[in-house]
Amino acid sequence: MINAAADANATLANTYDQGFSVVAGASVTVSVAGSPVVLAEYFTLASADEKDTYTAKAGKFAGTEAVVVNASLTDAAGNTANAQAVTLKAMDTQGPTTPALALASDSGVVNNDAITNSGVVNVAGLETGGSWQYSTDGGTRWTTGTGTSFELTGDGSKSAQVRQTDQAGNVSATSGALAFT
Repeated sequence: MINAAADANATLANTYDQGFSVVAGASVTVSVAGSPVVLAEYFTLASADEKDTYTAKAGKFAGTEAVVVNASLTDAAGNTANAQAVTLKAMDTQGPTTPALALASDSGVVNNDAITNSGVVNVAGLETGGSWQYSTDGGTRWTTGTGTSFELTGDGSKSAQVRQTDQAGNVSATSGALAFT
């Protein structure tokens, strides 16, 4: 028999917008953009501590679709207690665009000759809320950047590459090398 105490146990918890947990034994329905879908197509199931935890399968929620999850508990007599619905955000699995590098000042005799008296390099195409890094050794070591530029000091030839990481942890491709003197 389902009663108020059972209702309190029909919980549905969102886990980092990438899955959800329900009380073990709950029957679960999932809809994507308002249409019911087969649960196993979108989530894998793991059980622990009297909870069933469903983790989203890679690539299933890319884009902007809304994922609404409903759960209910049904007892042996067929009585059902419903849990609250949870809307999962679409998972961001796409990497950000590759940032671009440019000298802040090309002070050589000819414009665009990659000769400068300033080692300031501008970084363009950065996503809001993400982070970025630059490398001066072909990508072996990376330095975290701040703002939209960095400065390389000293005489001689220099080369730099850049990459960025969005808020979801996706990393862009590495930019082509900017070489200058």
